[in-house]
Amino acid sequence: MDLPVVQSIRESRAVTLDGLKDLLQWKMQHGQRRPTLPALVARNSDGAVAAASKAAFNPALTLDEALKEITVLRGVGPALGSLILGIVRDDAPFYSDEAAVKVLGLKSRKDLKYTLKEYKAVVTAIEKICQEAEEEISPRDMQWKIWREVRGESEAHTSPKEDAAKPKTTSKKRKAKVGESESGDSRPEPVAEPDAKRRSTRKPRSSK
Repeated sequence: MDLPVVQSIRESRAVTLDGLKDLLQWKMQHGQRRPTLPALVARNSDGAVAAASKAAFNPALTLDEALKEITVLRGVGPALGSLILGIVRDDAPFYSDEAAVKVLGLKSRKDLKYTLKEYKAVVTAIEKICQEAEEEISPRDMQWKIWREVRGESEAHTSPKEDAAKPKTTSKKRKAKVGESESGDSRPEPVAEPDAKRRSTRKPRSSK
C-alpha cells in the first residue's frame, strides 16, 4: 500500500480524520464497496480518531486488544482496523478479501462474513503459512505477498475477456484521390488525345 498517509502515521504514531478517510478510500477501491462507510467515518471527530489510534498503537497491547481500541470509531470494523494496525504492527495482517478467501479455502468473497472471529481465523492461517515458509517473514508481509499473487492471477485470468469485450474497429475504405487507383497505387492520368479538328489548324503551303 503506497500512500503518503502511511509514512505520516508511522512517524506520528497516530491517525488523523483525513488520514482515516484516505485509508478507507484505498480499501474501497481494492475491495468491497460499502456506500454507507464514508458517511459513518466522517462522523468521527479528529480528536476521537487521534485518541483511538494512539491507544491502539500501544506496543504493550495484544493484536486483539489493539483491534478493540481502533474499532470503537464509527465505520471502522475488523477489515479497516487491521489495515490501520498493519501500518505499525508486523503481526497485524490486513483482512483483505484476497488473502482471506485464499487462506480460509473459500470459493469467493461472497462467502466472507467480515467478523472478528473470522479475522482471527485469517491471522491464525497466515501465521501457520509464515512458520512453514523457507524464509522469515511477518504475517503482515505474508498477507501482502498473497494479496499481490491473487490479484496478479485474477488480472491475468480476466485480461483475455476484457480484450474480447473491446469493440473491433473496421477500417473505412479510403476514397481514391484523383490520379490514384482505389488500391492506393499512384498511376498517371491518361492524357486525352486532342480533337481531330484541332490537330492541325494550319493550311498546307502551296509549292511554287
